[in-house]
Amino acid sequence: MPLSEHEQRLLDQIEQALYAEDPKWANTVRISDPRSHYKRRLIKASIGFALGVVLLMVGVVINLIPVGVGGFVVMLAACLWGLSSWKRMNGFVDTATGSAPAPGKQARRGGRGTFMERMEERWRRRHDER
Repeated sequence: MPLSEHEQRLLDQIEQALYAEDPKWANTVRISDPRSHYKRRLIKASIGFALGVVLLMVGVVINLIPVGVGGFVVMLAACLWGLSSWKRMNGFVDTATGSAPAPGKQARRGGRGTFMERMEERWRRRHDER
């Protein structure tokens, strides 16, 4: 829903006040992309996964089971952390609520949904026509 003229003017005034008060911060906030945060997390998760593989292999080679199990746990944690970052980076999870978006509000790529979404939409249209 678009903002009214009054709300838009208020928003512009607040924005101008922020720029006047702290231009460096305002510029940083304006040009930062939240996806870059998740990309860094994904890189860190990849490094953690590689570290887990190394720990797992060291545990197997020197026959220390706790080190091997620790490596597996590190791999698993890094994989889960990276997967959550990847989902948020690609918009599968709403960053504000931390949950998946509603089925009707999910962004479609290229104007088409998945096969199941298209079939459900056809089914809804067929029953709406009756």
